[in-house]
Amino acid sequence: MIWYASAGPKVNGQWSPWGEWGDCSVACGTGKAKRMRTCNNPSPSGTKGKYCPWSNVDTKTCYMPDCPSKIYKMPIQFHSKLYNMSIKYPSKFYKKSIK
Repeated sequence: MIWYASAGPKVNGQWSPWGEWGDCSVACGTGKAKRMRTCNNPSPSGTKGKYCPWSNVDTKTCYMPDCPSKIYKMPIQFHSKLYNMSIKYPSKFYKKSIK
């Protein structure tokens, strides 16, 4: 007798609840925030189970305090890099003479 593995019944995937909103993409001004979800409630299975429809990412506009100047409207990651560099190489950031 030969036994064959069955793929199981068709189960279409369903979305998990949305996750928390992430940080705003900018330190000041108008940016974007996003949240995510996964197709695992349940996951699609069987030979014809379908993946969840639509997108797993949701975005919204976020508003941070106004920038003091257009020059400072940079992503948060860039601000962090500048801060870390200013600690590592202070003379390059603070050694400016005023004439």
